[in-house]
Amino acid sequence: MTIARWLSAGALLLALDGSHARAGSADDPRPPAAEGVVLAGSPLAMERGSGETSFNFAHLRDLWVRVWLAGTATPVQLDLRLIDPQGTLIYEASVPYVSDPTIPTQEARPGEVPLTAFQAKTLGGWVALDYALPISGSVVTRFLSEGTWTLKVEAGGREFSTSVDVRTDY
Repeated sequence: MTIARWLSAGALLLALDGSHARAGSADDPRPPAAEGVVLAGSPLAMERGSGETSFNFAHLRDLWVRVWLAGTATPVQLDLRLIDPQGTLIYEASVPYVSDPTIPTQEARPGEVPLTAFQAKTLGGWVALDYALPISGSVVTRFLSEGTWTLKVEAGGREFSTSVDVRTDY
């Protein structure tokens, strides 16, 4: 192989590698095959679309949740509930999302505190709502038990439920 061909092949590999990296970046999330919830143990795993279902909560800082919705306009409200294997509600959150970065807060009435909105990601007709559910040092670790937990999500008039296999080995 000549040096020119070798350099040309190397440039092609760099170009392909660069385009692959952008496809999974935070600014360009991969669209899903269907609406639903994707879980990951880190932001990088979330961007790669790993779709994990088993986690060691003894070693996890945050459980990353991405909710994919098709054809949803923002603002949209995201409601999450994490339920342990015994059926006890351990964590609950309700947060608004907008896709327009110029709308960081919702106007407050007199005497109320303005509400900060989370940033939704959009790709074509899809909306991605990302949420870092705190694990380490949170109420979750105070009631930590192994087994199958349930994450229930409501967003954009849709309801989703997914199982989370939790380990607690140190």
